[in-house]
Amino acid sequence: MYQNQHRIVLVVDDSLEDREVYRRYLEQDNKNSYTILEAESGEEGLELSAHNIDAVLLDFMLPDFDGLELLRELKAKPHLRNLPVILLTGHGDETIAVKAIKSGAQDYLVKGKITSQGLRFAVDSAIKTAHLQAKIKQQAQREGLILQITQQIRQSLELDKVLDTTVNEVRKFLQTDRVVIFRFNQDWSGAAISESVAPEYISILSKKIYDPCFSKNYIQQYQQGHVRILSDLNHEKLGQCYVDMLAEFQVKANLVVPILLDQGLWGLLIAHHCSTGRKWQQVEIELLQQLSTQ
Repeated sequence: MYQNQHRIVLVVDDSLEDREVYRRYLEQDNKNSYTILEAESGEEGLELSAHNIDAVLLDFMLPDFDGLELLRELKAKPHLRNLPVILLTGHGDETIAVKAIKSGAQDYLVKGKITSQGLRFAVDSAIKTAHLQAKIKQQAQREGLILQITQQIRQSLELDKVLDTTVNEVRKFLQTDRVVIFRFNQDWSGAAISESVAPEYISILSKKIYDPCFSKNYIQQYQQGHVRILSDLNHEKLGQCYVDMLAEFQVKANLVVPILLDQGLWGLLIAHHCSTGRKWQQVEIELLQQLSTQ
């Protein structure tokens, strides 16, 4: 499952020599390929953390932060909560190691003892462990959320209340910027009839939306139950009309699941990520698929 993956690793270290060593070690991996992002300071590291990164190599001593401070800053960001971070230090100190792990670091390495094989193993292990932990946690949360919404659907006769609960809870679960339930009209225009959106982004609730690309490119796929996954608006080949519509709504990544009624396409359950691109996880896709059937 994890073989032959392309990974983006952020290296935060003020030593150019050390950064070059880590780059060389990772590029010797014959199972995975790497894009290395480099930061000389904690502030620059925070800026680069907006990218869709898979792991961080973090120097303990930086010009503007110590590693534990920056680690806490990274972990405070919702989309980085499960990000594997490996703390690097110039000397072995068990006290720092304990504090690093307690603060959310996945591992701790002493610079003078780092080998090519050791670094690659640490990064690979940290990424796999973080993925597994996130998957277990998400599966438990997903099952609880589906149970909660299913019970409310069975108990409530108020459709608006059910839909509002769905979008609010799904956005909380996904830690994303906007979740909408979109309903089609006969001409394939439509509107968001329920929405949960972060305060810093525009609301599209009740706004009439018509995508001229839709009937030509997407309607048949959705009628067959296909899910549409967009990880980064800026790095995928899309029709210009679709790009323009997503840009108008501030969308950088989205996940779209059809809602079918009597084998017809009734609407869409949509998650929008507006702050950055996003790699959608299988457990997140399965959640929206299960909820769309409700």
